Amino acid sequence: MSTAIASPRTALDLHRRSYSPVPSPPPLDGIFDFAPPVPLSTIRVPSLSDILEERTPRTTGSSHSNIKSLEGNASTASDPEAQLIDRPKRRRDVLMPGFRNQPPFIIWLRYCWLGILTQLLCLLVAELIYLFATPLMPRYFPLYPGVWTSAWGMKYGQPYLGEYISTLVSAVVSFTVPLVVMGAIGLWYVRDFWESNAAIMGLGYALATATLFQSFIKWFIGGLRPHFLSICLPSIPQPLPGLGPTVCTGDPHLVREAQMSFPSGHSSAAFAGFGFLALYLNSKLKVIGRKPNTNAVLAEEKEGEEEKAELGRDENGAERKATGTERKATGTERKATGTERKATGTERKDTGTERKYNGAEKERTWKTQHWHFILWVLPWLVALLIAASKIRDGWHHPADVLFGSLVGVLFAHMAYWCVFRGVYDGRVNHLPRD
Repeated sequence: MSTAIASPRTALDLHRRSYSPVPSPPPLDGIFDFAPPVPLSTIRVPSLSDILEERTPRTTGSSHSNIKSLEGNASTASDPEAQLIDRPKRRRDVLMPGFRNQPPFIIWLRYCWLGILTQLLCLLVAELIYLFATPLMPRYFPLYPGVWTSAWGMKYGQPYLGEYISTLVSAVVSFTVPLVVMGAIGLWYVRDFWESNAAIMGLGYALATATLFQSFIKWFIGGLRPHFLSICLPSIPQPLPGLGPTVCTGDPHLVREAQMSFPSGHSSAAFAGFGFLALYLNSKLKVIGRKPNTNAVLAEEKEGEEEKAELGRDENGAERKATGTERKATGTERKATGTERKATGTERKDTGTERKYNGAEKERTWKTQHWHFILWVLPWLVALLIAASKIRDGWHHPADVLFGSLVGVLFAHMAYWCVFRGVYDGRVNHLPRD
């Protein structure tokens, strides 16, 4: 009996057999309508520009985080504000000075030209009075042999010394130093043009007005300087009838200037300029005066309690309408608990006083740092040194310096009030007036 052995080649070629394709089902008329084939060239292929760009900043340090799509670059290039928003803040940008709302020069000039003009006019009138005006009221002083050794002569006969701080230096320092400090704070810290403009204009208000004010007082009232006799060099009158000798033999210009001691112009300018700077620093450091937002917590608590009370009243009103019959039934219980409410009334009064005390404690929780206090005191110290130097060099009496300082402090406060919404109110003393 013979058996047939299959060839291995035949088994291997099984996968090569060709199979007839499966016939497609016949189309069903009236049920499906197939569209004709569309050329491939007319089909729009999605591109990378169709993908929405992610606007959130990346936190990784990879260099690929800085790659922008073509559509994103086009949109940010056409919108400068979007460039500023999308661009990350660099250290160099933080250190660069500038204002975020600086207007054109023409707009600023239209807004401030009148104030600048009045300041210049005040300084011009004060300078004309200082150079050419003669004292309106005559000066009388004793003159007799030995007057130099008398009490009056020792008070007004001090030696003539040069000024430690001249008038020009005092004026420049009193204006330049506050201007530089406030300008630096405005350019690097505040970055608000109109707030810095108000500060600088207020500084000009204080200095110009204080200078004009003390110049008129010098002209009308004046007084003899401590070195008046050393400048006047009076000649003792001869006891001859009919002769009218000249009393002062010194330089007429110096003699005229030696009769304008009261008040001290250096003191008024120093305290006007540096006093205004101290008030400006106080608006940033909040050293003295009403602190900002000290009652915010108490106000929020009070508003919350009032809202709760109103909600409770509304709910109680609805409950009262719904449960009127129940309240009539519990009327006797309320009468019974009336005495308890009277007892708790005293407790509520006690807790009310405790709340007031706690509120006062919350107001006192604002602590002033010591370095804030030092920065606020420094302008007053500089003004005091400039004013006291006029006593040391023998150009003014202590009363002259004291009154001139008061004039400067007064005009510093008034000028600050003119340009800002408050002086010592920490909530608004940094906001310029419109």
